[in-house]
Amino acid sequence: MTTTSAATYKGTFGVPDGFAAQLNQLFETIYPPGRGPFTSQELIQWVHAGGMRLSAPYLSQLRTGGRQRPSQYMIELIAEFFGIGSEYFTDPEGNYRQRLDAELEWLALARNPDVRRLTTMLTDLDTDTRERLMADVGI
Repeated sequence: MTTTSAATYKGTFGVPDGFAAQLNQLFETIYPPGRGPFTSQELIQWVHAGGMRLSAPYLSQLRTGGRQRPSQYMIELIAEFFGIGSEYFTDPEGNYRQRLDAELEWLALARNPDVRRLTTMLTDLDTDTRERLMADVGI
């Protein structure tokens, strides 16, 4: 993971504010198992492999907030790269964003080594012990 937490980008309803924050959250949380986050260069190479254009300076501006409103075409390319719907960036109500944000938070938790260790330990316990421990902590 990168050193910047996705929580840095949270807006009023737990949904990232602004295109740059939303894009950076995708970079930080959506990537294949067994490796770290995608890089800007990987997105650029993917776009170029499809015969389209995306420059490193333009992507940098999108990620830092220097450019706030990419074209719908660029939004769709970025969404496709990350395997999400373009509504993440465009839905005025933010319903899709909120649902995806909730899933991304779970994904970030699942990648946390402490959470994995604790969850594994809990699932290895017999049912009675696990239920007693959960009751003791108010779950």
